[in-house]
Amino acid sequence: MAFMNTPNIYMSSFDHSENDITLKGIGYDNMNITKPFDFVRIQDYHTLHIVLSGSGHIKMEDKTTHINAGDMFYVPPGVRFFYHPDKNNKWEYIWFNFVGKGAKDYANKLQLSSHNPVMSCKNFPKICSILMEVLGKYERNEKVGYSEALSSFFKVIDLNNRSHSKNMISLSERAKDFVNQNYFNANLTITGICSYFNVSHSYMCRVFKRDTDITLKNYIINKRLHEACRLLKETDLEIKEIVYSVGFLDVVHFMKIFKKYMGTSPKKYRMDSYNKKSNK
Repeated sequence: MAFMNTPNIYMSSFDHSENDITLKGIGYDNMNITKPFDFVRIQDYHTLHIVLSGSGHIKMEDKTTHINAGDMFYVPPGVRFFYHPDKNNKWEYIWFNFVGKGAKDYANKLQLSSHNPVMSCKNFPKICSILMEVLGKYERNEKVGYSEALSSFFKVIDLNNRSHSKNMISLSERAKDFVNQNYFNANLTITGICSYFNVSHSYMCRVFKRDTDITLKNYIINKRLHEACRLLKETDLEIKEIVYSVGFLDVVHFMKIFKKYMGTSPKKYRMDSYNKKSNK
């Protein structure tokens, strides 16, 4: 039994452009009614499919993977691929086409790639409900806005990502560990951290702020200041030596940052710490 009473739905050419990700289209295909493509092809955008019913297979990177209802499969840009429904169990699926600097990050979030293009959907009934609500409006000729379509995409990603969270160290935690181990390096930058984890700047900053309730920039500053305070209290290093030991290159800049965040100067902080220790 088909989910919808139409062979296909195609909403594309959304007039939006964003730095992180842009949704180019969302649609539905029922291969019991429409004819599938029968040739190898290549595309210049990312596509995520959610299979509602039926089964089929995808061939990519010289590897063929079988796909069942309740699975999602991913096609990246610039890769030769071929997918086709099974002859006696033709599928119907919903798809998202998307581009942008952070587009690959969303596939990575699901651990999908050209080498591993298929995964089982978690929370599949909930995902179906979200998607059918959006496409059901289109079938009824009701207006579906870009934000609503994009929101449905993010919900699919989040529902599946949460299912892996118990078994994976989050990107935010890994970023924190990276900062904790490299704060003393004056060349440590957000750009460098993003490059290390192979994610976009906007994606990293958004996820980190969401998970930790602090910006990545401020986390780096706080870590460096925390270590500076420790050295001020526990050592007799000169302030200039402490500045360089915690990743700052400029003493004047360090003084300003320290006063802004700590409410006092490094010299007074050290003196106050010494007095407190002496009075015990």
